[in-house]
Amino acid sequence: EQQKGGAVGNETDLAVCGEDRKPSVIWVRRFLGYFVSMRRVLREYGDAASVDLYEFERLGPCGQVALQGLLEREVDALERMNDVGVGACEVTFKRLYTILALVYVPCHSDTLACIRKLTRLCTTARAQDPRPNDDELSLLNLVIVICGGLFRQDEELARVWDEELNL
Repeated sequence: EQQKGGAVGNETDLAVCGEDRKPSVIWVRRFLGYFVSMRRVLREYGDAASVDLYEFERLGPCGQVALQGLLEREVDALERMNDVGVGACEVTFKRLYTILALVYVPCHSDTLACIRKLTRLCTTARAQDPRPNDDELSLLNLVIVICGGLFRQDEELARVWDEELNL
């Protein structure tokens, strides 16, 4: 699956890593397709209150402002960790994944700035970890692909997503 364009590149202000740590273009296309489908289902059949994760249950119908606050808290918590790849547990990434699934596109500029910060944190962790395990690398790549492709924080990932939409 590494053929057809190989791995996806990075923007210049995002940390650069080896090609072996990046997902293939085919994987990015498939994942973004699944992720967008999940976003549609969340919008059609419920709101954040129906997601049994973290504090979404207590929010009731969750507006974009509340999601922005949750995203900022999670990103700030992630930033305080000494080692994002190792220190960030799977639950943190599940929270981020769920929040990102509920954020509307286009989003508010403050939300986008927080997503940009998250992208930088994850690309830096992916690039700096001397020997990431497969699970950590997968969690980082999931968030990087969502932020980079869907929220257009990485030019190359956004281009892959645009190509997928035009197929």
